[in-house]
Amino acid sequence: MAARAGPAKTSQAAPAAGRDRDGGRGRNRSGPHPDARPARKRSASEPAGGLLDGQAIAGSGHGRLAPALHRRHAARSPCPRRGRALNQRTIRVSWTDTATDVTGFAISNGCGTDGCNGGAVNIRTGPVTTADITTTPGAYQCFYVQAINSAGASKPAGPGCISTPEMNIPSSQEWTDTGVTARPGAAVGISATGDVYLAAARSSHPPVGDSSCTPAADYAGRRSLFPAPQLPCWSLIARFGNGPPFEVGNSIVITAATGRLYLGVNTDSFSGNAGIWTVKIKIGGLP
Repeated sequence: MAARAGPAKTSQAAPAAGRDRDGGRGRNRSGPHPDARPARKRSASEPAGGLLDGQAIAGSGHGRLAPALHRRHAARSPCPRRGRALNQRTIRVSWTDTATDVTGFAISNGCGTDGCNGGAVNIRTGPVTTADITTTPGAYQCFYVQAINSAGASKPAGPGCISTPEMNIPSSQEWTDTGVTARPGAAVGISATGDVYLAAARSSHPPVGDSSCTPAADYAGRRSLFPAPQLPCWSLIARFGNGPPFEVGNSIVITAATGRLYLGVNTDSFSGNAGIWTVKIKIGGLP
C-alpha cells in the first residue's frame, strides 16, 4: 500500500539581504551595509551637490561626481559686451569670460556669412577679451560675441552697439578721401547734413545743391572746371577710385565699384568757400 503523504514542512525564511528584521530597506541596525560606498568628503571650495565642468550640479544631493562630468559641453556665453569707438574707422569690442576651456571667440554683427548687402562682419580670435573691428565713419554697429571650445560655440551674447564719429567734408577742396573701400557689389549708404558757403554761387547750399542747375547747361563756358558737369551745381558728389562721379545729395545707397570712396563738392572754384558737410557712411545700407 502506498504511503500517505504528510503535510509539507515549512521553515521561516531568513531576512533578505539589505533588510533588517523590521522590514526596513537599505538599513542595518548593526552598521553600514558591506556594499555601501563611503561618501566622498567635500572640499571647502566645492559647492554642495558636486561639480559639472566647474558648475554645481543642482539637487544631486550626494558627493560623488555625476557621469555628465565626463562629457564635454559647449562654452558658456561671455558677458558683458561693450563697444568703444577708437576713431572714425575702428570699434573696440570687449567682453569678460572666466572659463578655462575656451579656445577662442567669434564676433559678428548678426548678418551671417555674407548678408546685409555685403555688410556682414565675422571675426575669429584666440582666447582674448577684446577685438578691434574696422568700420566706417558715422556708422551705427551692433556686435554679438560667442565663446568657442572643443565641443562647440556658446549662444551669441549681445548685442553691444556703438556709433563711430562722423566725417567732415570741407568745401575748400574738390575731393576728400574717406578711407572707405567696399567689396565691389556691396551696398554703400551715405548720408549728409549741413550747409556750406560757395563763393562761385555767392550763397550757402545743403548737400543737394541746386537741383535746377547743371554746369553743362548753366555754366557751359566753365563746365570743364566742375568735377561733374552733368550733376546738380553746388552739390555733394562721390566716386569710387577713378570712376565716374555720382550724386549723393542728402542720402544715397549705391552699389560699390572698385576703388576707394571719395566725396567732393561740385563747384568750379574752391577759393573763398567756407563750412563743412557732415557725412555718415555704412557698408550694407544707410548709416
